[in-house]
Amino acid sequence: MRVNNAATLWYAVVGQLNVIAACSVMDVAGSESRRGVEPAKQLVPGPGGHARIFAPGGEELASPLGGHEQGLLYADLELDLSFESAA
Repeated sequence: MRVNNAATLWYAVVGQLNVIAACSVMDVAGSESRRGVEPAKQLVPGPGGHARIFAPGGEELASPLGGHEQGLLYADLELDLSFESAA
């Protein structure tokens, strides 16, 4: 979770882009049944999802949902900010 959120924020800041990072929600059973080495499994603990919406520069535009919540994040994006930095 921390590594993914840091990378998402990095894309917004360095690229000066709006970043919408979607995710799926993982329940406890799904979290416990994942395969892989233990340190990697600890990076994405369940339950929950970790969707984020960042503006260019890294401002978080929507409050993340809690670990046991399901829902959608909404935010007003200023598309001109991303367009200016891409030009």
